[in-house]
Amino acid sequence: MSTQLVEAIRQLNLKPGQTYTVEVDGRAIDITPAASPRRELYEVQEMLVPWFDSPDPSGGVTITLTVGPPERPAPYRLDENDLAPGTLEEVRNDLRTDDA
Repeated sequence: MSTQLVEAIRQLNLKPGQTYTVEVDGRAIDITPAASPRRELYEVQEMLVPWFDSPDPSGGVTITLTVGPPERPAPYRLDENDLAPGTLEEVRNDLRTDDA
């Protein structure tokens, strides 16, 4: 707001509840002082205080992330040495009997 306008309004010496009406460019403008000074929005808002007790962090695990394709484990391959003795022959025999 311009300094001249502020000084002009100040010279009106209006009390709370009084109204001054002026016409500007064909529009009526009412000037009414507030009963109390206007508080800014940030002054009205209050910070919320948490009502619960949160535990202090204790210990914990640190996880390091890397960007890129996921590392997959190598495929697990079984051969005859990994099987129990006699198992491979039993499986082969079962397959033969199923085919018959």
